[in-house]
Amino acid sequence: MELSTLRYAQKNLDLIAQENGFITSIVRGKLYIEMLSGRAFELSEDEINYQAIEYLMSQIENIKNN
Repeated sequence: MELSTLRYAQKNLDLIAQENGFITSIVRGKLYIEMLSGRAFELSEDEINYQAIEYLMSQIENIKNN
């Protein structure tokens, strides 16, 4: 998976991470969410792509509305 796609997905998740009690991390080309309990979950490529697209779409909307 491309690093830029991972970073866009991570940015989208980071917008909601703090209020929902998790953090994100990219390790060896994979994106994980880690709960406060220490449990970590690897996101699928489909979910990463979805999150990256959501982030980019929100950025496009922000540009259009400003």
